[in-house]
Formats: sequence, structure tokens, C-alpha cells
Amino acid sequence: MARRKLSEEEYKRWNVKYHEANTSLHNRHEAVDKVCELIETDLEIIGCTAIEDKLQDGVPDTIEYLLQCGMKVWVITGDKQQTAINIGYATKLLVKEQPQVIINVDKNAANPGESVQKMIRQAVETHTGTGKPIAVIIDGETIHHALKECRDDFVQLTNLASAAVCCRVTPLQKAEVVKTIKEAKKQVCLSIGDGANDVSMIQEADIGIGIFGKEGTQAARASDYAIQQFSHLKRLLTVHGRYSYVRNLACIHQNFYKNIAFGFIQFYFAFWSGYSGQSLFDDWLLSGYNIIFTSLPPLLSAIFIKDVKEETIYQNPKLYEDLKTGNYFNWKTVGLWTISALYHSWVIYMVAWLMFRNEPVMLGGRTGDVYLMGQLITALVILVVLLKISLSIVYWNAILMGSIILSYFLFIIGDIIINLFPSWPITYWEAFTIVQVPSFWFGMLLGTAMCLLPDWSFACIRKNYFPDNWMILRERQKLLDLGQLSPDLETFSPAIKESNRMRQV
Repeated sequence: MARRKLSEEEYKRWNVKYHEANTSLHNRHEAVDKVCELIETDLEIIGCTAIEDKLQDGVPDTIEYLLQCGMKVWVITGDKQQTAINIGYATKLLVKEQPQVIINVDKNAANPGESVQKMIRQAVETHTGTGKPIAVIIDGETIHHALKECRDDFVQLTNLASAAVCCRVTPLQKAEVVKTIKEAKKQVCLSIGDGANDVSMIQEADIGIGIFGKEGTQAARASDYAIQQFSHLKRLLTVHGRYSYVRNLACIHQNFYKNIAFGFIQFYFAFWSGYSGQSLFDDWLLSGYNIIFTSLPPLLSAIFIKDVKEETIYQNPKLYEDLKTGNYFNWKTVGLWTISALYHSWVIYMVAWLMFRNEPVMLGGRTGDVYLMGQLITALVILVVLLKISLSIVYWNAILMGSIILSYFLFIIGDIIINLFPSWPITYWEAFTIVQVPSFWFGMLLGTAMCLLPDWSFACIRKNYFPDNWMILRERQKLLDLGQLSPDLETFSPAIKESNRMRQV
């Protein structure tokens, strides 16, 4: 900034010329510039000012943590190349030991697109098979040719990179880059930004996150999730993301299991009843199974379950890679729950059939019937389902424990109430009659043991001999809390060794 003191006469003489130039019908801008140059001379310098483009607190640590989690991080910015590279180093996205591939279009080439394709293919050939992830640095003009004329080669290059810096990129190019990578790699893509120029990129990604910044709220209003600081992304992805994933899986698996276990019993009964359409269950108990008796545990599991503590997640970024592999939810996990449900339903039905095939006689001389058999099956299947869900819960609290007990208590109360009314002659006094039969209690004990013993044995073998990383870390944290393990003690877990090594680096 600079200044010059003018007398009133000097200003008036200059203002006349300025007014003439400003009202000119031809070449007005050029005329105004010439008049301004007349007065913008002999200036006294006062000082200078600038806009500070400052990183938020925690950005370098957050990006470093995301890279350790196995994510590929891209910086897509409108800054010039050198500024973008400096930002990459400041945020720990780029490190000096990492090979860098800088691709810029040759403006003097007869065909710029061919030159870009040649550089990309040469970079791919050079770094393929080295085993070292590279960092790709590319500007907006080069991206235009890369996405238009050699998209497949560009995607192949990015497969070798763990980080990328795109500079001098327009808002539409940001969205185009996100769309290209998302469609080519078939992977979940997340975009995060804090300005209006990031809106198109945020909306194009699978998950869009906006930051409430000083540049306005356009990005936050156009996003799926809005946060105050970039550093909050770490907790959003690793803690909330993991817990949300684990809880949804628990809810899906448990609901899937309990419906198959209950429904297939009627399927087995169809063979025994000659496909007559006869139902084993009272209509009220049938309706209450999903609505009342087994609804609370899966719902509360989807709210409260935590497989590992937050501190453990922060200390072991490699845990995130276990989620990326999809080992927690795939055909194998669904298949195991399905096999368990089919086995349990078959055991429950066969136990009930063996108990009632000789028509046990009650104290009043009444013989068994299909509804007494249904009473045993209903009581047994609800008990087995609740206990099976209990075996799958890794984080217990008073609410979850209470939901298991309350669910079976509601079944007992509901069954008693239904059997008290003579207006329902089919089920009248069935619950009070069935408990008089010793085979009922033997069937409950035998069926529960046969159903859950294999599940309990499988869980013990897996935990002790084939544990997942989160199981090892959970046991390690438990020993640390009890004071039975030193925090600096190296253990046999590859996950812990890797996390310790990464923290030292």
C-alpha cells in the first residue's frame, strides 16, 4: 500500500480528466487506466498486506494417520504447483524418501495429449514392480488431457500411488477426477472440502464431507456429514465409522439368523404333517416373536456394541484395513450364521419331535398334541436365539444384559396371558399343562445344550487359536487395564508389532 498527498487544485484538475475518461463511449477502460497512471506517481510506500492461508490444527497428524490406515489421499487444489507441493510436505502427505512423479503437459508439442500419454506410460513402466508407493503430482491442464485421451493409463498410474497432488484444478475438474477414480477402481470415495468450489467434488463422491469454514457454509450444506475441523475426520472415520460398521453387522447378522432359525422349523414340520398347512405356533406368539420377544437384543446391539476401545483404535491404525478387506461382512460370515440357524432349527424340531412322538400323558390324563409340541418349540427356539445372540455380543452393559432377560420374561408373561382365556380353546391352559411334563424340561435342557455347545466351542477355538487382530488388541487392553501387562512389552500379535513400529516412525 502507498499514498500521495494532493492539493485540492490538483485533485480538481485530475478529476475532470477522470470524469471524461469514465464517461467515454469508446475504449473506456483503457482511458481510465491512462488517467489513473497520471496520479499514481511519486507514491510513498506505507507497507504491504497479504491473505494468510493457514492450515488448521491437527491436519498433518490426521493425514499421516489416514495414510497409516491404508487410505489413498489426494489433494486437489487450485493453487499453483509449487504451492501445492509445499502444502503436501506441510501436511505430511509427501515425504522426501517417497519417489515423486511430476507430470506437466508439453505446451510446445504438436500433440499435447500424446506427450502426456507418453509421460504417464513411461512413469508406469518405471515404477511397476518396485514395491514402493509413489506420489503423483499433476496440474489441471495435464489432467484435462489425461482424462480425455489416456484415462486408463492415468488410472493405472494412480494405482501405484499412495498420494496424489492435483494443482491448478477447476471445480468441475475436481468432480471429474473423483468420478474417474470412483468408477475405475470400484472403491468407496470420500471427498472433503470447505469452500463453494468444492461442492461439485463433494456431491460426486460416495461420501461427501463439508467443513464449516470462514469461506462460508456451502460445502457443509451440500455434504453428507459436516464437521468443524479437518482433524475431526480422523474420529469420524476410524471411531464412528468402525462402531457404525460393527453395529450394523451385528444387527443384520442377528436378525438374519433369528428369522431363519424360527421360520425353518415350520418348514420341517410340513414334512411331518403331510404338507397340510397346519401351524405349530399360536398366532399371537407367532406375531410376537419378531415384534416383542426377539426385537430388543438386535436393536440394542446396533446402538451400544463396541468391539474395541477408542484408545485402541487410535493407537492401531492398521485396524482400519481389516474393515476395508470386507472380512467382517461377506458370503462367509452370512453363510456361517445361516448354517448355525439351519442347524439350530433342525435340532430344536427333532428334540421336540422325539419328546412328543410317543404322546406323553399328563397328570390329568391328557395326551400330547401339536400345540403342546409347539409350546416346547416356541420356548426352546426363543431361548436358543437369545443365548446365541448373547454369545455374539462382545461388549456387555446393563442395558444389553437386561434386554436379554427382559425378552424371555416377556415371552413367559405373554404365553401365560394367552393361555388364561377360555375364549381361545386351542391354546387354553397349554402353558400350564406343558410344564407338568418331565420331557418338556429335559427337552429344554437337551435342545439348548445341543444347539449352543458347537457355537461355544467354535468361539473358544477361534479366540484362542485363530484370533482376529481386534480380539488380540482387546485382550491386550484388558491386561493393561488390570495391570498385568507392561505398555512397552512386545507381544506376538503382528497387528500390535506393526502399530508399534508405525508409532515409532
